[in-house]
Amino acid sequence: MQINEAASALLKQLSISEDTSSGSKKIASFFRAVEEHLPPAGLLCQLLDSKFSSEKMVEYILFSILDTGVSDFELMKSIQRFHRLERLLGRNTFHPRMLSTTEQYLVKKLTDTSPVENVETLKIAQSVINTWLQQFMEKKDPGELRRKQLSTLYRCESEALRARTFWISENADTYNMKKMVQLLPVISFCDEHAKAITDLADLLEKDKMPGAPILTLELSMKTDAFEKWLQQIGKQPELAFFNTVITAQRNKLIPARYLAAVATIARAVLKNDPNPLSWIALALEHCTKDGFSIDAGEALPALKKYLNNSGAEINGTTITGSFTKNSFVNLTGEDMCTRDFRESGELTIREMVSRCLKNDTLLARLIENPKVYNSPGLIERIIYNSHSRFILQKIAITRELHTGQANAGVPLALLKNPANIPLSQIRQFVNPRYVSIIELKDLLKYPFSIRREVFSEVQSFFERRR
Repeated sequence: MQINEAASALLKQLSISEDTSSGSKKIASFFRAVEEHLPPAGLLCQLLDSKFSSEKMVEYILFSILDTGVSDFELMKSIQRFHRLERLLGRNTFHPRMLSTTEQYLVKKLTDTSPVENVETLKIAQSVINTWLQQFMEKKDPGELRRKQLSTLYRCESEALRARTFWISENADTYNMKKMVQLLPVISFCDEHAKAITDLADLLEKDKMPGAPILTLELSMKTDAFEKWLQQIGKQPELAFFNTVITAQRNKLIPARYLAAVATIARAVLKNDPNPLSWIALALEHCTKDGFSIDAGEALPALKKYLNNSGAEINGTTITGSFTKNSFVNLTGEDMCTRDFRESGELTIREMVSRCLKNDTLLARLIENPKVYNSPGLIERIIYNSHSRFILQKIAITRELHTGQANAGVPLALLKNPANIPLSQIRQFVNPRYVSIIELKDLLKYPFSIRREVFSEVQSFFERRR
């Protein structure tokens, strides 16, 4: 049996390095595009068959299909105290000279655009906002002015959180791997939380009502098309178990990052079952919208190395956790799917780099570590997975990052990267010292893979050699 050409094309588009929300949107777009001429059940069977892709890719596809965000209401409740703004205003009152330039700007922005001037007025605002939140939950609109004020406070809270993570990233000891292991989950959660708050502010400014979450796949496909897709999937006997799982997730709507964390525990419990769908099903069975409680039994000793500092609590052999208090990043792998409980429990250099791909400040400092740039293929991997022009330029102009046997593929990767890296910084790589003649000829043979100006530079190189 061969994989369908369309399914094969989708697998090439999907990347485990991207978040499951992005994967879900690509999968939704795929099924909408083929719905008129290809049966979705057969395609889904092939996508979930490890014979046609890696086991990790199958797991990523499952989490992408089951992806959902955090409820707007739950998010609003979690940030109602405005912890970062409260600390920032407190420091501004007692130690104003210790604020960074960014923090000073943020305080000025807050006081200029809202009635909040200090901790006392922030507490008053918290009380008032509580009534607005109640109105939203009752599907009542508190009004345009209040929306704008609330959006402003949310944006400032998000920026205050980003300012804090920027400071931590700037001052992190990237040579101390033990401290980095403790730091990364905090930074990952803060970055994700800050983005969620900004998205909520955008929603309020666009006059949209906050509400409960929905499967990203359903949102992308539109409910009617999704319902039709589910009906067709339900007719396939091989997908009966999958249908049960997606129905359970549609009812519970557990955010993907939490579901993956609990599925890691379930994976250890079901150690003789290699099917990721089984792990997810067991995880869903023991989740509520607020948290989870699962008996790990004999698997507890193997899991303890991941449970330390994760926020989960252990009572006998039962592991419990609250989704409103912790992110459980320690329980997810570098790709934000499940962790293999048989691993050492220590983050490898590669895992650490993977978790920093969205944090330019920390990644820029991490790649200065010889353990990183002397790790074969790691800098090349960063180039293929990072969309940051800042990081790519740093690699292009820093000799240690693009030379040596460990970085042999870096120059070619930079030439192929679609990001708008200044030609003056990568022109040097159009040279046999960095990229072989055969590889340079391939760039001319397949010009669709490179930028037009890079193609012209390679073309000029060969013209000069004649």
